[in-house]
Amino acid sequence: MLEKDERALLERVARLCEENKKGIKKIERQLFISRVIRIVYWTVIIGAAIGVFYFIEPLATELINAYRSITGSGVPVEHATEVFPNLGTFFKGE
Repeated sequence: MLEKDERALLERVARLCEENKKGIKKIERQLFISRVIRIVYWTVIIGAAIGVFYFIEPLATELINAYRSITGSGVPVEHATEVFPNLGTFFKGE
């Protein structure tokens, strides 16, 4: 059988093992929560970028088409007021 000192040492080792096990469980739980938060964080960022593109894309398409129609019309800048009669008042702020 085990002597008194050996038994006490064995019980101390068993107690330390249990404490280490609890500490490791806490660390694993924190790592899991950290991973979940990181996944949610990047999902929100990527989703927001896609959402912004979804709402901005029609406006961007309109602006590009307007730019193409203006530049493709061959109208010189000097004659822009003939094509857009209210252009002068727009820039004056009236």
